[in-house]
Amino acid sequence: MLSPEGGTLDIVTVFGGTKLYVPRNWHVKVESSNVLGGYVDKRVGVGENIDMTRTLKIEGVNVFGGVELLSM
Repeated sequence: MLSPEGGTLDIVTVFGGTKLYVPRNWHVKVESSNVLGGYVDKRVGVGENIDMTRTLKIEGVNVFGGVELLSM
């Protein structure tokens, strides 16, 4: 469980996928290394009323896989 202010997640994806549900008003910062993979933000209403005090930092590696950010 993350704190209401946010936190940091370390995600490693190899030959697969990860679905991550994030509140749409949170700021998400991605710092990852990608080899034929990556991140896609599919949250509904992204950019509307972003609360910069609630930041989720995502670190990690994607190799032949990806991470989808979805609305909570």
